Amino acid sequence: MMMPYTEDDHADLPEDLRPHPQANRPSRQALGQNTFAKLLLGLVALSVVVGFIMPLLQPSSRQANGDMDTTAVKTDVEKIKALKTAMKAVKADHLALIKLDGAIDSTASEGGLFAEEAGAQQVRKALDAAAEDDKVKGVLLIVNSPGGTVGMSQELNYAVKRLKKTKPVVVSITDMCASGGYYTAVAADKIVVNEGSLIGSIGVIIHATNMKRLLSDKLGIDDMTIKSGKFKDILSQSRPMREDERVLLQGLVDESYQAFLRTVLEGRLDKVPTAEKPALEARLRAFADGRVTNGSSAVKIGLADEVGDWHHAKNTLNKLALTYFNLKSDTVLDLEPFTTSNDGFLDLLGLSSSANRGAGFVQTGILGQLGQLLSQKHAMASSATVQALLAKQTGMPSASFVQNHENQPLWFYQ
Repeated sequence: MMMPYTEDDHADLPEDLRPHPQANRPSRQALGQNTFAKLLLGLVALSVVVGFIMPLLQPSSRQANGDMDTTAVKTDVEKIKALKTAMKAVKADHLALIKLDGAIDSTASEGGLFAEEAGAQQVRKALDAAAEDDKVKGVLLIVNSPGGTVGMSQELNYAVKRLKKTKPVVVSITDMCASGGYYTAVAADKIVVNEGSLIGSIGVIIHATNMKRLLSDKLGIDDMTIKSGKFKDILSQSRPMREDERVLLQGLVDESYQAFLRTVLEGRLDKVPTAEKPALEARLRAFADGRVTNGSSAVKIGLADEVGDWHHAKNTLNKLALTYFNLKSDTVLDLEPFTTSNDGFLDLLGLSSSANRGAGFVQTGILGQLGQLLSQKHAMASSATVQALLAKQTGMPSASFVQNHENQPLWFYQ
């Protein structure tokens, strides 16, 4: 049997070498009781929250005979809306954080409950929702994107413009903001970049590979196409491109490029005094040939406003919000992630279903040209695994993407 420790047991030792009295330490039993009490308290708190919310989500919309009661459905929806409105009312004024991560296209996002990255459709939805939220006094949009399809890039640009009518918007660029990513960012009030960020790739590209000699001459595979018009099989891989097809596609690219360039000039020229506009426009036009540059040079050219990390961008947004809403100069607004979803109960708890984006497939300027060369070099690599690896490393369309976009023969990106 172990006897309890007393200080007299080591009275002959120097004070700094004596063991610490165990009597002052909590016993294992006490620690276990303390942990159990905390766990029990947490479960009680959770039960209270669930007990308050779940009655609002009960399926009262189903009648006894199994038919749907539309009146009850409307009642349930109104209850949920009322609860969401009440929850928003108690929130303090704040800044909203929205992330645009990965390739930009209209594909619906997929993924887990706690995914942090968001597809373009979710980002557009979040931007519009933030514009209508009176508690949001400004939006920090963090962009890390190589670009994407023309149409969806324009959609995000319009969404930022709508948002900017009601509150300030600052873009913080991390690794890359190229092509369609920059198309989105240029609508913001301020663009903050890291020194090593890649910016630019202003341009539009359509890509196809002529594999006639490989398929017909080497493998003996002949293409047989039945079409309704001479342009229906445009960009066919089984034959060379005709001159009239090249003219048609070049006109399409040029028209979209001019719209892109107009958007860039519109977004950047209104940031400087009238006397400086001609010089800035000249620099932007000279740069807009598909090239990319780093963050420091982007500020010098006029593509971005300041060099700094996301924390610097947040402080910049805070200052703009104080001026915009005439708040006290010493006010510091909290930055909170802003998400929106159709998940009902999950949305009430502030949990987003927006998903991680997959491997990029976008061809953007110089980076896209590298992807083209690598894909042609490995044209014989037909296995799904190798194709997926090439898609991830070079930015080229993967096999799964092509299968999901069979009705979109033009790989038309910016």
